[in-house]
Amino acid sequence: MALPLANDTDRLNALVEAMAEYLKQGMILRDPGMDNGGLHLVHQATEESLRSTRAPVLARTLYEEARYLPNREQLDYLEDLKESYGCALQADKLARALLSACQVPESLFLEPDSDLDDAGHAGRFDAWVVQSDAVAISSFASEWGYYNYRILPEYGGMVIGGVGRLLRRSVRDLAVEWLLACDRTLCHVHDEEQTPPPAGLTALVDSLSKDIAKRVTLHHKPIDVVPMEVDHLDPRYFEARADVEFARTRVDERCRKRNDLLSLNALAIVARDGGSSVEATEV
Repeated sequence: MALPLANDTDRLNALVEAMAEYLKQGMILRDPGMDNGGLHLVHQATEESLRSTRAPVLARTLYEEARYLPNREQLDYLEDLKESYGCALQADKLARALLSACQVPESLFLEPDSDLDDAGHAGRFDAWVVQSDAVAISSFASEWGYYNYRILPEYGGMVIGGVGRLLRRSVRDLAVEWLLACDRTLCHVHDEEQTPPPAGLTALVDSLSKDIAKRVTLHHKPIDVVPMEVDHLDPRYFEARADVEFARTRVDERCRKRNDLLSLNALAIVARDGGSSVEATEV
C-alpha cells in the first residue's frame, strides 16, 4: 500500500500538508491549567481570561523543557544522588562478595527468618556458619562499603554501606550468647545454682563482647595508637580481673561458709535434744 502512495505525488503532498497543519495546531495549544493560580472561573473571569491569553503554547513549553537548567540546590541534590547511587553499587558488590565467600545463599538473608529454635537462634544461619570455612575479613576491609557509610536523612535515615559495622553488631550478639553459655556451663560443672548474672558479670560480658567484635571485624586499634584504651582481651587484664573477682567472691564464700556451719550446728542440737533443752528451744 505504501508504493501506490509514494507514486501518487498529489496524495502524498496532501498528507504532508495535513500533518503539518496538525502539528501546527498542536504546537500552538495553550493549557491554562498548568498554572491556574487558584483563580475562580466566574468570580475572577477577567484575570482568568488574561491568564489564558498569556499561557505559553506547547511549542514554547517543549523548547524551554529541552533547554532547562537546574538551579544550584537542584544541582547539589543531583550530585548527592549520583554519589549515593555509586556508594550503593559498591556496598551491594561488597555484600554479594561476602555472601559468596561465606558460601551462604542470598535467599537465606532475603527471606524472613521464622524458624527459630528454642533459644531463639536462627538454626539455618548457625548451620551454614558451621559448614562454611573461615573468611579473611582483611581482603574485604579495603572496600569502600566496609568501614564507610552514608546516611540519607531525606529517605528516613537510610544507611548505605557500613557492612563492617553490621558485622560487628552481629558478632557482638554472638559473643554475648557464647560468654553467657560459658558461664552456664561452668555453673553446671561446679554444681552451682544458675541465677541471673550479677551486674558485674553483665558489665564484663558487655566489655568482652565489644572487644571480641572489634577484633574479629578489624575495628580495633593498636594499643600504641590509643594508649589509654583498655584491651579487655589482654591476658594481663584477665589476670587483674581474676584477682578482683577472687577477692570479691572470697568474702561471699566466707559468709556462706559461716552460715552453713551455724545451720549445721543448729541442726545437730535439734537432732540431739529434740525440744527438751533450752538450746533446742532457742533454735
